[in-house]
Amino acid sequence: MAKPAQRQYQRRAMEVLLISIPTLAAVASTLASTSMRYEPLVLAVLFGLSAALQFHTPTLDAVHASHRYRPLIGHGILCGSVLPSVVALSIPAAASSGYARSLVGWVLTTGCASLVSVSAYASPAIRLSVTAVSVGMIALLASVSAWPAWMTAVPAVVFWRLLHQVTADLGPGITAGESMLMASAASMSVSDTLFLTLRMAGAIPKDLAPYRSHVAVFLPALLWGMTAICVIQRPLLNRIRTASDSPQHASAHAALSSSFMVVSALIVGLGITPWTYYAMGCEPFSWTIAFLTDTSTYRPLITVYWTFLLMLAIAVASTWTPSSHHAHINARRKYFHALAFCMFVPCYILDTEFMVLAFAVSVAGLVFVECVRVYRVANLQVRIQPFFAQFLDSRDNGPVVLSHLYLLVGCALPVWLAWLGRPAVEPVADSGDAGVEMSGLAGVLALGVGDALASLVGKAVGRVKWARRDKSVEGTAGFVAGVLASMWAIAAASGHAVRVQWTAATVGGVVCTALLEAFSEQNDNLVIPLYLFAMLNLASR
Repeated sequence: MAKPAQRQYQRRAMEVLLISIPTLAAVASTLASTSMRYEPLVLAVLFGLSAALQFHTPTLDAVHASHRYRPLIGHGILCGSVLPSVVALSIPAAASSGYARSLVGWVLTTGCASLVSVSAYASPAIRLSVTAVSVGMIALLASVSAWPAWMTAVPAVVFWRLLHQVTADLGPGITAGESMLMASAASMSVSDTLFLTLRMAGAIPKDLAPYRSHVAVFLPALLWGMTAICVIQRPLLNRIRTASDSPQHASAHAALSSSFMVVSALIVGLGITPWTYYAMGCEPFSWTIAFLTDTSTYRPLITVYWTFLLMLAIAVASTWTPSSHHAHINARRKYFHALAFCMFVPCYILDTEFMVLAFAVSVAGLVFVECVRVYRVANLQVRIQPFFAQFLDSRDNGPVVLSHLYLLVGCALPVWLAWLGRPAVEPVADSGDAGVEMSGLAGVLALGVGDALASLVGKAVGRVKWARRDKSVEGTAGFVAGVLASMWAIAAASGHAVRVQWTAATVGGVVCTALLEAFSEQNDNLVIPLYLFAMLNLASR
């Protein structure tokens, strides 16, 4: 076997091994502790098929050639198809209600749909076999679901459509696994939002889409509202970008940019706001102001704290000079990882509900900024691009810069998922009586501490390299030590309001996460937080 082929084989084998650990733990713990019987078995079959495709080079090469994914990188089929289902089964509240169990089934359905999409590029025999098994598993999930079969099919259909759109728009900057992860998460949220809308319209019974808290309504309103602004106006945005290429079209570019802003305001006023009002049962803007200024909480102080940190961070970053040196770029990227830790940990401890809403606002705002930059609206990219350029590396080779969005989403997803399943009528977090789970900080721990220390320690003192990898054993040890020390410090500083069980499984989960960071070629900001989140949840069972 040639050395490059052998290197790829070993990396894929290591990824299969590391993903198999939480998969087996999720299957075993779910079978032992919940009423779910078929879902863990579907996950086991899903893992087996994904692992087989992970080693089928002709299929992987055909997928890569068809979609022009990020070059010279692992495909990540296993992460993309299996990891979302492992995360769903690891959530303690996964089987607490019929709707929560249906959500698990829908995630598994998107995993099966991802295999069908991959097998479309395989030989006829493999394509037929994988498709038949995947469709059979989807039918099984639909048959055991408490809800109508069409509700099980909707996430799969939405997943296929979103996977195609994500791949078409972001292909050069992502891998197949990353596109599957994004499409799976997005399809679940889109499907849930669709069911909520149908319930409000009286098209489906209320028990098929349970009541949501106001913050839970704001999440899709912000995320998909902002996405709708960009998608609906895409023809206009293309014209704006075309006009910006020629100085002779400056007046047309200005007029088109103004039109974009006006139409965006109309979409908010005539579409997003009425939907949110109807879903919440109150006026959303006045509720938001009351929520943020509630003096009985820490929210006003947290807002001041965040404003100070952001102003200080931007002031420091503005003093940096452009550099193409990899070490400088790496240090600057890790600077914002550390900033995420300082910003998000105190808020998660003091007011998780505020953290949930703040992440939604931040992600929506960052999507809008990236849309403005890519399509050159009002020539604002002239001010935005120099700042972004200081942090770009080889993974940011597509039209859309994803690393900064991955960092924010990677920190946000564990918080959102840890919050998922709590009764909507209860507060998400109080002053500390009920406490919150350490798994909700998986993104902040993995990226703000672990990934940053692994890089800095590896660059500073790394001597022993992992086999056929440019990452060091010392860097991996720094990841483990940093995450474990931070978990202990957070638990102690919060008076153990942030719950963590110190077991061998917890330590082992952190070690496995560090190894995945060292060996996986997927974007760390997206994959590592979800993996650590699942490992911490499974360790607490």
